[in-house]
Amino acid sequence: MPEPSGVPVRPGMALVFSLVGFFALAIFGFGMTSLITDSDVIAVEGLGPIPGVFALVCAAGGFAGSLWLGIRSVHPSYVVALPVAIASFLFYLVGLGFGALVGDAGLVQAVSAVGGVATSWFGMVVAVTGLVCAAGGVALVRPRTARPHWPWENGDE
Repeated sequence: MPEPSGVPVRPGMALVFSLVGFFALAIFGFGMTSLITDSDVIAVEGLGPIPGVFALVCAAGGFAGSLWLGIRSVHPSYVVALPVAIASFLFYLVGLGFGALVGDAGLVQAVSAVGGVATSWFGMVVAVTGLVCAAGGVALVRPRTARPHWPWENGDE
């Protein structure tokens, strides 16, 4: 059996790759969910784009911060992905509420927007995106095994 030849990715680089994937997968997930369900991500009238952008930036901040705490250890576990997903979801909701208030919406509109996303498929998109991208980040920093090879590639036989 050959010695492991791969080197794990540094945690900082894994965080960057995971964060880019988080943004891309979240935007794709929102678009496809909106297309399939024929509904808006934020179904409250008059909010504009500011709350949605602010919410996704906050979710990315919660994702990055919690993933960074999880992948700095020597042998991170894939269990790290669960709290990262929860943090992403909660930060999205807080960012949405705060963004709605900053964007001149009333308290009732902000709470309605947060409640609507929290109980819809769009909230699930954020959580699943956080889970998948965090698991990918953990996979990047875990120690590598040997490269894949065919049985006849062994030179000693």
